[in-house]
Amino acid sequence: MITADAKTIRMWQQDADGWYICPETGERIKLHPTASVGEGARVGDRARVGEGARVGARASVGDGASVGKGASVGEGASVGAKRLILRSIQVGPIGSRNAMLYASTDGDSIEVSTGCFLGSLEQFQEAVNQTHGQNQYGNAYNSAIQVICAWFAATVSELKENANASEKK
Repeated sequence: MITADAKTIRMWQQDADGWYICPETGERIKLHPTASVGEGARVGDRARVGEGARVGARASVGDGASVGKGASVGEGASVGAKRLILRSIQVGPIGSRNAMLYASTDGDSIEVSTGCFLGSLEQFQEAVNQTHGQNQYGNAYNSAIQVICAWFAATVSELKENANASEKK
């Protein structure tokens, strides 16, 4: 895995297929011209960062993972190897820690991270209920969960419809 910001990556040699090649390791990264990679971010071999996508400072994108058009991996967040991010959303600051909450989807599942929590939306809902119940923080997190679900339901279905239309052409 390579630690480099977008400015550094763009100084590397590019092959005929548009992959930037790390001179020290030979690892390859596909980085759209409008994408950004923050300081201290780590990007895995054959990872892709799409149009308008953002990888925050000190974030990590695993080998073969893809951060899709307009998606964002928040500061310090992590995306595992070969994971596709179609859409992401950031909410906050929120909760007892007054921290940012990040959620991303690959179209089938939703992953959430905030503070020391990283897991599925279902696991997050369970952790909120156990930790906060119906107090002010639990209510705020539950409202955020509703927004996340609504956002992904609307935007992911649109992406899938566009993909299906493109395949039929």
